[in-house]
Amino acid sequence: MKWKLVFLMIFCLSTLNSSGQTLLEKLDFGDKEREYLLHIPENFDETEPVPLVIALHGLTNTGQKLLESSKFDLVADTANFLVAFPTAWTNGTGVTAWNNGLSVGSGEDDTGFLRELIKTISEEYNVNSRRIYFTGFSMGGFMSNKMACEFSYEIAAIASHSGTMSYSVFEDCLPSRPFPMMHIHGTGDFVVSYDGNWFGGFESVDSLMNLWRNHNNCPNEYTIIELEDTQDDGIYIEKSIFDGCDEGIELWLYTAYNHNHSWLQPENDVFASREIWEFFKMHELPESYLGLQDGLKEQEEQVLIYPNPVSDRLNFEFENQESIFKLELYNSYGILLKDISLEKTSVSLRNQPSGLYLLRVNGQQSIPFIKH
Repeated sequence: MKWKLVFLMIFCLSTLNSSGQTLLEKLDFGDKEREYLLHIPENFDETEPVPLVIALHGLTNTGQKLLESSKFDLVADTANFLVAFPTAWTNGTGVTAWNNGLSVGSGEDDTGFLRELIKTISEEYNVNSRRIYFTGFSMGGFMSNKMACEFSYEIAAIASHSGTMSYSVFEDCLPSRPFPMMHIHGTGDFVVSYDGNWFGGFESVDSLMNLWRNHNNCPNEYTIIELEDTQDDGIYIEKSIFDGCDEGIELWLYTAYNHNHSWLQPENDVFASREIWEFFKMHELPESYLGLQDGLKEQEEQVLIYPNPVSDRLNFEFENQESIFKLELYNSYGILLKDISLEKTSVSLRNQPSGLYLLRVNGQQSIPFIKH
């Protein structure tokens, strides 16, 4: 598939109480023109790299709706980061939906679109590639979890609000590294139930947190903090902190008792957008993961690998074998596992654990792939 990019500024939108500017942008991906809003903070300095947050709306909504309900632009102005609000394409019933494993999702290549969105914004603005984050509400939370499962080597952390994980994504979720995530959910949510839904095909909050706890090797013990009830809104919030996980990452869970299916606002005991940023700023992508996709793109014409993800044996083909003089297999920590004979066309991974691996070509570029 060939991607044609058009970075077109249409107009500026005024955002209530926001001192930065919000631009409506368009991007051609596949055979469709996709839209997104990009908020540039008031004190943005193009000479300094800044974080980028991708915020994903819920079913039937738009990027504009999430900007209005989350007020993420206000936090971005204070903390000085870029935040993008893309709009999903429509599903079979004509409403906007992300392709995140739910039966009501669309059939679009949304993972490809969102990765191309990051690339497009990064080419135009000075984005800190170690500080790219995903967050989302409801179906956008589902999509954020999917991005973490499939592209943990590109994303620093995620936070989902009122959206867990579809059964299909849950079953195949194999992040390539210890991964930090945060979740917010109301016990009175009757749209995306706290306890999951068999008919809707999605996991409970407890199941979601257990998946990430097990993946990150977090201890069984964790801290529960009852947040001060300062607002007369009938909502009581507990914050659970799972720390001591691999590589020093943390998981945060906010359980909002009696809260419904809506974004927690500044007038609640917790302002979701501010709490999400407090979590994000604690985590950045390990430096060893930088440039993996660039390496893949530069080498894909020389070496073709398949399947990816792989379960047992990785196959490879050479576009021009005379240009290849060295092949090496590394794990994600940069440890050399084996030199590969150029006379072979595959390598066994049967005895290797699940995770991210690198096929290094000529001692220069690395092609990443995932082992189940």
